Amino acid sequence: MTSLRFSGLFTAAIATALVLLMLAAGCTGTESTPAQGGGQTITVTDGFGRTVTVPSSPEGVVCSGSGCLRYLVYMQGQDLVVGVDDIEKEGREVEGRPYTLAYGAQFK
Repeated sequence: MTSLRFSGLFTAAIATALVLLMLAAGCTGTESTPAQGGGQTITVTDGFGRTVTVPSSPEGVVCSGSGCLRYLVYMQGQDLVVGVDDIEKEGREVEGRPYTLAYGAQFK
C-alpha cells in the first residue's frame, strides 16, 4: 500500500516538475526588435470607413478583393505588389479594369 502511495506521489512530483520546466522554458527568448523606420506608422481609412494603421514605408502589399489593385495604382504603389487574388491573374479579357491594361505586365 505504501509503495502505491509513494508511486503516485512520485508520478505527481515528476509531472509537476515537467510542467514547471515547460513554463520556465516559455518565459525565455529574445526581445523583438522594432521595425526599421523607427516604428513610424500612418493611419488610413479604407473603402468601408475602417481605420487601419500601417507602417509608413511598407516593403510589400498583398491585394485581395475587388478594387484593391485600382486603389494601389491610385496611390502610385504598384511597385509594392507582392501578391494578388487569382481573379486578377487569370488570362481572360479585361473586364472593366483599366489599371490592368496600364499595368498588366506587373500583375502576371
